[in-house]
Amino acid sequence: ELEEFGAQWLDRNLTVHGNVRFSVKMLQVILNIFGQVTSEHNAAPNGCRPQWVHMSTEWDAPVVPCTQVHAVLQNRTGLSHVGWTDGDARLTHAECKPEPGQPAFCGKTVWPTVYAEHARSLAANVDSIITIWSGKLGHSGKQGPGYWQDNYGWPLSGAVEEYFMPTELTRRGYSYCNQTLNFVTWDADQLARIGIDGVRLNASGPYIYQNAIAIRRVSRHARSRGFFFVRKVINTTEVMDAVIKDLRRSPRVAARRYTCTIRNPTYRSIL
Repeated sequence: ELEEFGAQWLDRNLTVHGNVRFSVKMLQVILNIFGQVTSEHNAAPNGCRPQWVHMSTEWDAPVVPCTQVHAVLQNRTGLSHVGWTDGDARLTHAECKPEPGQPAFCGKTVWPTVYAEHARSLAANVDSIITIWSGKLGHSGKQGPGYWQDNYGWPLSGAVEEYFMPTELTRRGYSYCNQTLNFVTWDADQLARIGIDGVRLNASGPYIYQNAIAIRRVSRHARSRGFFFVRKVINTTEVMDAVIKDLRRSPRVAARRYTCTIRNPTYRSIL
């Protein structure tokens, strides 16, 4: 069934066993995917090789047609799409520490869209990357698997992959946009403004959309903000039908709406 859609299974020898949550194993999973997707042996029937690696799960749904996504990405050759927080006054020292005289840099993103050359470079250095990040886990002095520390001794909270992508791209001198392609929010007030009653599966997770009205409203909001996907979406017949109908009716949004602030790697990262 996968082949019908041009998809493929990850090679069995690349399977990572055990719980990957709050673990460097998650980085192994990501880099294994990067390696296979960008392999010189991986190409479409027409010979085209992947130019981007978009990270999604079964919780994500598109809000614009593929043709529009491709049209925008064609003008962003060499740029990955990675969310980060840079110099945000809401951050505390428990979350990130700025370099002396520099804005704070604290990248928290899980679902990036990575330029193929960037992904290939990361996959080629999997062993050294795993070694570096393994040494960062479990040393923050706090209890729990979600706490670790940066190179300056400041504790960080969250999953290690939330900091991994912007940090490694910065270390390698790659530029990237400050916005992922996936709309996701933990902000109940934001949803209330667009007429959605927020529902969360747990205290730390983002809001989910579980009916047709919510999908239509959040899809319209996501497009207006320059996003191509929404997260998290419940997989029911009602919701999936709403996603498809919304895609068919969605207006073509001017490409200029999909702008991004480019982060040039001029600041030192957390490593």
